[in-house]
Amino acid sequence: MTGPTGAPRDVAAISVLCFDDNELLTEALGIRLTLDPRITWLPPHHRLDGAVATITALAPDIVLLDLSLPGTDQPLDVIAALRRQGAPSRVIVITGHPGSAARTAALDAGAAGFVSKLITPDRLLDVLHRVHAGEVVMDIAS
Repeated sequence: MTGPTGAPRDVAAISVLCFDDNELLTEALGIRLTLDPRITWLPPHHRLDGAVATITALAPDIVLLDLSLPGTDQPLDVIAALRRQGAPSRVIVITGHPGSAARTAALDAGAAGFVSKLITPDRLLDVLHRVHAGEVVMDIAS
């Protein structure tokens, strides 16, 4: 498998699945994050319908999850359900509303990370790698 530049891609790359209704954001994230050969960007989802089943079937290493998504599922319920099932995917909440109440609710539900949509791409890559390594990371700085 090769990366976007044709260079060999690390077989142990971190797979990332994003749930966000902003298609421009998910496309830009996918382009930027896959410049790192250690990241595999899975096709994003723009609604939160059947998210637990999708995540369970695809088994990504990391799920980037917006808290404001259309669909039948609720983001915090998705996080909690994944934790109850013992799913190996680690969830990082990515939000445009990084208040302390949302942060606390995400952590209580079982999120492994919480970031603002104002995060820089390099900082997001750092968070992805740290969460994948087992850390819980809260980074809301812009």
